[in-house]
Amino acid sequence: MTDPNSTDATSPQAEPPLPVVRQSAVRGAIEAWSLVLASQGISHHIVERRVVEEGSAPLRFTQQFLLVVQPQHFRRAAVALARTDAEDAERARTPDAPPPDRGLALAPLVVCIALAVLFLVSGPRAGHSHWFTTGSADAAAIMKGAWYRAATGLTLHADAMHLLGNIAAMLIFLGAAGRWLGGGVAFTLTLLAGCLGNLSTAAFYGGAHNSVGASTATFAALGILGGLQARHRVKFGWWHRSNRIGRMWRAVAACLALFAMLGVGGPEVDVLAHATGLAWGLALGLAAAFLPPFKTWGNVVWGMAGAALVAW
Repeated sequence: MTDPNSTDATSPQAEPPLPVVRQSAVRGAIEAWSLVLASQGISHHIVERRVVEEGSAPLRFTQQFLLVVQPQHFRRAAVALARTDAEDAERARTPDAPPPDRGLALAPLVVCIALAVLFLVSGPRAGHSHWFTTGSADAAAIMKGAWYRAATGLTLHADAMHLLGNIAAMLIFLGAAGRWLGGGVAFTLTLLAGCLGNLSTAAFYGGAHNSVGASTATFAALGILGGLQARHRVKFGWWHRSNRIGRMWRAVAACLALFAMLGVGGPEVDVLAHATGLAWGLALGLAAAFLPPFKTWGNVVWGMAGAALVAW
């Protein structure tokens, strides 16, 4: 029995002549199903009505929420919702394995302090100090054999704002990679991917290109996280039995979205260096997912190897 004074949240009719694909007394459940249909591009409406409880005296009403679709879309909507129900049931039977967490790593903080100290020594790029003359990632010099500039260019910054932006991003991305792999492993892989990014950029330009900044390594750290997450989703996710490639690419797409927000735009932004750092980071992250876990001393060795490379 339906209350004659019932209201419709989305339609002027109390009982629209449309098929009901789902109904629930819980608004949240209906909204979740609505999102599923919206993602499939299926036109639908949520209708709210009050229903009299049977056998209640005095009369009591309960709210019901109906998800209605056009008749021609009913079968498609039902299939989409049934598929979602099956995925939810599979997820409940096979819960996700959380990614490894080795705790806070010291390496990101040490790296950021070292970058700040070196900036105090080298000064900004406008000062034209010896550090920039001999250490910037000059594409022409790199192609002539000064490959070390691919590493030293990561340690120099144009100005204080450039430095602070990279420090903030480094603490986030390298910090997350450090929790996953350990600080020393994450630092050395990030450094390696950043150097490869600068070398790739130099090879592309060949000359007439000169850049500085740790942002290439910062996006390399982001790429490493994406590679680790992609492998983890394939191996340990509830979907490991099917659609492996599709689920893996969602992690990669998340990296690309962050890259689009942070790594593109502005006349001084070296988009190619950011992109190559991200690409090499993704590749090394996928490879690092197969590494065995390293204990504290192992991470110390990895970190010292990376520090020695920069110092040299």
